[in-house]
Amino acid sequence: MTSTPVGSSPIILHNVMRIHDGQLEEFTAAIHAAVDHVERNGTPLMVQVFLDPENMLAHSIQLHRDSESIERHVDIAAQGIARVMDHCTIQRFDVFGDVSPAVRALLPDESVPGQILPPVSGFLRLAGQA
Repeated sequence: MTSTPVGSSPIILHNVMRIHDGQLEEFTAAIHAAVDHVERNGTPLMVQVFLDPENMLAHSIQLHRDSESIERHVDIAAQGIARVMDHCTIQRFDVFGDVSPAVRALLPDESVPGQILPPVSGFLRLAGQA
């Protein structure tokens, strides 16, 4: 078995956002615009946002190739993220994978619950690799 350098293997980010009361429509518009921008210009392999309107929660799940992808994503998506955050607060932020110290510095502070879990075992199969 080979060892992979920290931050150079796939990483999953899971962010839970509480949407501000009365701002579901504005949040949804902002998230659509942010995701569209990232799809055209960004580095993630995948971004999916799931909405729980009854509880005014949204779950954002991103798959990144490595830590460098996350760093570039934050730069590219900064304006869109700011617009989304006008309509919500982060409730939880979990990271699945080994991330670089630079990415750790970008994560929410300790006031936001969450954890970083290193991989134990797994594989990644992308389109065209089956």
